[in-house]
Amino acid sequence: TLVLSPLQQASVLEPQNPRWNLLLGNWYPAAFFEATRIGDSQALVFGNAALQELDRAAKSNRESIEPALVKAQIRSLYAESNKTQAVNQYLDAAQALRLAIPFDPFEVKLHFQLANLLWKAYLADAKRPNRTELRTEAILYAKEAFRLDTIFANSPRNLTDRQRAIINTIILGKDPPGP
Repeated sequence: TLVLSPLQQASVLEPQNPRWNLLLGNWYPAAFFEATRIGDSQALVFGNAALQELDRAAKSNRESIEPALVKAQIRSLYAESNKTQAVNQYLDAAQALRLAIPFDPFEVKLHFQLANLLWKAYLADAKRPNRTELRTEAILYAKEAFRLDTIFANSPRNLTDRQRAIINTIILGKDPPGP
């Protein structure tokens, strides 16, 4: 709150200045992650405020990948904490990553994360009408992650062994390995 309060005031005073949305878009997620870590009931409030500011930041700075990545993280945490809304949260997180990939189409981990989110959405709701489309898309991004991982051998872009195992389970259509 020591950081958020002055930024909120500045945003109210200068609503057209995108700088405040970007700063709030960076600080609300920090508050959300910290509140989530300690089990604070305000976590959801910070998370929703973060999503709102990240949307504003993305609109004001269309050349930044950060709002999409943070939004995907927050939506993933929402999905893991609320099983009844998991599918929708995973799909929102996946949409954020779809917007991030064009910024760096050769980033293996973006393709991996998107495949993993789509696969989790596929597994979360067996009754969903377009479930097979989620599986197909998850496999597509998993194969692309695997292809890029092979191309960028011995690179910081490479997947970890655990991420490769998850990719293999998605491609083979099995449940992903546990943590």
